[in-house]
Amino acid sequence: MTHRTFYLCICKIIVYDMMEYIHDPVEFFTKKETKEKVNLATQTFNKLVEGCVRKGWACACLYQSVLLKELFAKNGIESKVIQGWMKMSGMFQIWHCWVETTTEKYDVGQAVINELRPNTKVMNIEYSIEPDPHLETLESQVHEGNEKAWALYSENPDNFWDKSISLFSDSARKKDFKKVKTFRTKLLNSYKKKN
Repeated sequence: MTHRTFYLCICKIIVYDMMEYIHDPVEFFTKKETKEKVNLATQTFNKLVEGCVRKGWACACLYQSVLLKELFAKNGIESKVIQGWMKMSGMFQIWHCWVETTTEKYDVGQAVINELRPNTKVMNIEYSIEPDPHLETLESQVHEGNEKAWALYSENPDNFWDKSISLFSDSARKKDFKKVKTFRTKLLNSYKKKN
């Protein structure tokens, strides 16, 4: 590519942006802001997934989702934690949590599992608020614990991390949870709050 060709490409992009701006200035800036927020959200999501993989922190979709929501808030991105069902390959389903913004869905739990166990990437994943009566439901041993943790989160999200330790009965799990809280604190502190 010559300098002249490069210059012409840049000019076309600028003219295109100007035409969009002239057509509808509000939509132009809204699109640009939305694109920037999606990029920031994706970077934040990827950073959390990388940290979880490095720590081997898997099978904790609620805690991972709550942490992602907190990180998004630090970046000025509105989001909410969703509790529902993850349907896998149209054969079975499991209780699950993920995060949604106004434009995207982010599933830290599944992304971590995909990195730790690449064979799971081939599954067709769908999300639903309600369970599908036609699918087999995988009852995990931690389902009851998940329900208790969800109740804690729903009741008071601000105290969720402090109260969650009460859900773990044995000292080894409490020790693991304290490591997760330390990881959370370091990650949150790595972001400056944006207004």
